Amino acid sequence: MSEVTTVLLPLLVLLPVAAGGALAVVPERARAAVAVVVVVATALASLVVALDVARTGTAEVVLAGWDLPVGLALRADAVTAAMLGLTAVVAPAVTLYATGHAKVRGTGAFWPLWLLLLGALNGVWVAGDLFNAYVTLELVTVAAVCLVALGGRARPAPRCGTCTSPSSGRCCSCSRSRSSTARPARSTSPSRVRGWPTARCCPWCWCCAPSGSAPRSRSCRSTRGCPWRTRPPPPR
Repeated sequence: MSEVTTVLLPLLVLLPVAAGGALAVVPERARAAVAVVVVVATALASLVVALDVARTGTAEVVLAGWDLPVGLALRADAVTAAMLGLTAVVAPAVTLYATGHAKVRGTGAFWPLWLLLLGALNGVWVAGDLFNAYVTLELVTVAAVCLVALGGRARPAPRCGTCTSPSSGRCCSCSRSRSSTARPARSTSPSRVRGWPTARCCPWCWCCAPSGSAPRSRSCRSTRGCPWRTRPPPPR
């Protein structure tokens, strides 16, 4: 184990976590640039540690000046080197993609959480005991849940009273767009559409029409228009 690995092992965890906390006071416009620099620096440090472990063998560092089991132990072996190398490849790619995403630019909490997740994930890889592994895994869980929560709730597309599925852009029975503000149908059963005993539905766009009528949907993905088929009512 070289002296460089002794210094870089703690930085794999401390640098992203400290930078994530510092981003709370950084202007929102500059957060993306700071995050890119931190992630690239962490990725390079991970690759250096992985190459040194592959060359010299297992590396161990005990922090805080205490021996085990009181001190904080960091350990890097062949499995750790592989996971650090994988993280060093994926993390910069995710960061570069996120810089151009509209939802990321619209919130200031993404970059601190992302750096916290990266630092905690590195901590899971280099943890030398179960306690550190448990703490860093909890940090990964908290950061990941918060990142998922930033996406908000999925809003279902509104449907009119005669549409049985929101998959089509326009209902061929009422000629209403999917973005209309009409109330969604209470029942999606084709046999109960506006009291029709038997509805004929397109298997592609799921527009329904009464028996004996065959309108065509302009947004249907079928090359032949709407190939209507008779769908018997379900048993009551």
